[in-house]
Amino acid sequence: MSLESPSLPPADAPAVSASPPRSKLDFLFQEMLIESGRTADRNAQIAAQLDQVALIARGLPAQLRQASAEAAAEVATSASRSLSEAARSLSKADWDLRVTVGALAGVNLRNAWRIGILCAGSSFMGAVLGALITQLVLA
Repeated sequence: MSLESPSLPPADAPAVSASPPRSKLDFLFQEMLIESGRTADRNAQIAAQLDQVALIARGLPAQLRQASAEAAAEVATSASRSLSEAARSLSKADWDLRVTVGALAGVNLRNAWRIGILCAGSSFMGAVLGALITQLVLA
């Protein structure tokens, strides 16, 4: 919407008109017309800038959605990677624990055999020693 009427000079018209003002009132009226033209131009520029800002503002939600989707995808990828590493660590710890349990079970079995052999040997030695002592005492 323009504030200028068809009888007023255009806003980009030179500040001095073809005829000099005849009175102080004419001079003030002419200055007022020039100033109102400049104000109308500034209003048009501000309106154009507001339109540009409105276009940018309309695009912001889409950009924010895209940025948040990218950030969420990055976080999900990072979390997935961390969970994979944790699963690998747990799997390795489980394997190590199984190997340790197997080794301890083997050690326990070997120890049981050793203790059994030691007991059998000791009882055999005791029986032999008892028999020798009995032979010596009776003889």
